Amino acid sequence: MKTLLISFSLFAAVACLAATPGKSLPKVFVSGGNSFQISGGSGEDQVSGNAGPTVAEGIKLFQDRCPGVMINMRRDAADYIVSVTDDGSGAARKGRRAIVSKPNGDLLKAESDRSLKTAVEHACAAIEQDWDRR
Repeated sequence: MKTLLISFSLFAAVACLAATPGKSLPKVFVSGGNSFQISGGSGEDQVSGNAGPTVAEGIKLFQDRCPGVMINMRRDAADYIVSVTDDGSGAARKGRRAIVSKPNGDLLKAESDRSLKTAVEHACAAIEQDWDRR
């Protein structure tokens, strides 16, 4: 009888886990002044633009520092658009920026900081907070 009860409890726990869908991650498109994106459809995708080192670093920072989002290379499929820039003003000035908006253009966060890493971390926190509120 105990074996049957344990087996039933284990089965119920597994069934409960299987019935709970996984939490989806927000899709983020990282851009800059001359960023790239994939466009097209029906197997005719095209890559356009020219991503500079700041955009590439922004993408890398999101992957490394923000596991709660998924980087998406299609702007039209993203839940959030992040524009990263570096005005070259030097480490002593707040010249690194991460600006977060929704695809409809609504501004969510604009952050200037001394490091792109910190600006991206703050952008990530804003995205995760907004995503959790939906």
